[in-house]
Amino acid sequence: MGMTLLSNPLPTRPVLYAQQAVDLKALLMTLKIRGPYHLAGLSYGGGIISAFAKQFPQDVANMILFAPYTEF
Repeated sequence: MGMTLLSNPLPTRPVLYAQQAVDLKALLMTLKIRGPYHLAGLSYGGGIISAFAKQFPQDVANMILFAPYTEF
């Protein structure tokens, strides 16, 4: 709801899809959530899980994309 930026600084450089997919993988490993994963993403999240599936296809059981953001 816009409050996140009050306690966290803005990134000083672009954060690429590929890095966000790696960050998601690290989060899942840290939380000890074993795959393969059932992923769902809305809008921008759809782009992130698509990048995740491209980098870690063996870790994805299926995906649900709701109005995914795509880059042309």
